[in-house]
Amino acid sequence: MATARKRGKKWRCLAYVGTVDSKRKYKSFTADGKREAERLAAEYEAAQEEKPLTVKGAVDAYIKTKESVLSPSTIRAYKEYAKLIPETSLDAFGDMEAQAFVAQLVKDGKSPKYIRNVFGLLSSSVRLQRPQKPIVATLPQKTRKLSYTPTNAEIRAILPLYDEEMQIAIMLAAYCSLRCGEICALTSEDLNGKLLTVNKAYARTSSGEYVLKAPKTAESRRTMTVPSFLLDKLRPIKGRYVQRTPQGVSLAFAKVAKKNGVPFRFHDLRHFFASELAKTQPLAVIERMGGWSPGSPVLRQIYIGAQEAEMRKRMEAATAVFEDMQPEMQPSKEKSP
Repeated sequence: MATARKRGKKWRCLAYVGTVDSKRKYKSFTADGKREAERLAAEYEAAQEEKPLTVKGAVDAYIKTKESVLSPSTIRAYKEYAKLIPETSLDAFGDMEAQAFVAQLVKDGKSPKYIRNVFGLLSSSVRLQRPQKPIVATLPQKTRKLSYTPTNAEIRAILPLYDEEMQIAIMLAAYCSLRCGEICALTSEDLNGKLLTVNKAYARTSSGEYVLKAPKTAESRRTMTVPSFLLDKLRPIKGRYVQRTPQGVSLAFAKVAKKNGVPFRFHDLRHFFASELAKTQPLAVIERMGGWSPGSPVLRQIYIGAQEAEMRKRMEAATAVFEDMQPEMQPSKEKSP
């Protein structure tokens, strides 16, 4: 229990309320005597403990347990999702209430992926507090988003539209498959001859600040060779190659892209890397070089799409063999007498 302290003629005691935005909050109680102030604070804390836990409280508690193990960007997303969670009593929140919550998200126009992310956080939070009674709900079907895969000609065409720093960022994404946060964290110390090592990334916290952290996944730690044309741009630079923040890179790319009718996003440059290598390299090699987790559904879709496109080209070439035979296959026409 907290100890009261004298403030002028009164005694003041602080009762712990809880944590809001990672900051501990207290409620102040004052009285003529020390024991009276401590009694008021103790009664308040006891009353708080007796309150039934809400669904929102369960989610907040879950996020707090994960703050030290998940990336800042994931925690930031969780805190945004938490704003949607109702203050309903956890004891009264069952499958029917969970389904109604999902239905409301659909009504609000949230995407299937967004709803699945929110419900994943919600169900994990509920399971942590009452493992004997988890929640289930029918979620909207996943929609397959067809991402644009730029060509090398398109990438070369846009490079002159950007400044030197953005050109480096674009080439690191397209020809080395680095993510935006990895690009901004990259320094000259990570380059050794032709080898480039990815061992850190910038991520944004819930307060909006960028912090340096480990890469997205264990597979994201990787070393690759760099094309010579990109090495020529990197070698003269000391320190960070790209001074912008990850958001700054994305916004700078999008601004010029919109003005010039470029039909793809900065992140789609990684799709180019995967689809181009898919023509000659097995999936495992692309996963290793690009920092994708084994079995990544995103990479697999890009890889299979590129393989199908290559197969269509080969089939057309094969069919052309028979096209050349057409004159020989035509039946001879004899003149009638």
